[in-house]
Amino acid sequence: MQPPEPNPHPTQVLQQQAQALRAIAQQPDLDVTQLRTALAATQHYFQTQVLTADLSAASPLAANQVRSIHTEINRTLRLLGMDAMFLYAAKKSATQQQRLTQMGDRIDTLLGFCAVLLGQPPE
Repeated sequence: MQPPEPNPHPTQVLQQQAQALRAIAQQPDLDVTQLRTALAATQHYFQTQVLTADLSAASPLAANQVRSIHTEINRTLRLLGMDAMFLYAAKKSATQQQRLTQMGDRIDTLLGFCAVLLGQPPE
């Protein structure tokens, strides 16, 4: 195991936050409020730290690819927010499970985008 980097790349932090979201969503006694709070923090971090990263050193092609992935990450985070809202409102266990499954798929997609940005093999 490697020691943590003193200043991790913003995408690494986003990846860690997405992994934390997955862990929260998979808890048997899910606290939807905790999930929504963690998701809001992840969305805020993405907006303030990842999207504002300087891409001027990258080639135009690479910068465009990163921007495209950022657009997809933003869309995925917004959809996760909607899923969390619907999960919070869900009354039936089957509906809650469906929302959790959908959220898990979206979190996996988010982790895949992070892996691509970091040059890692997908999970």
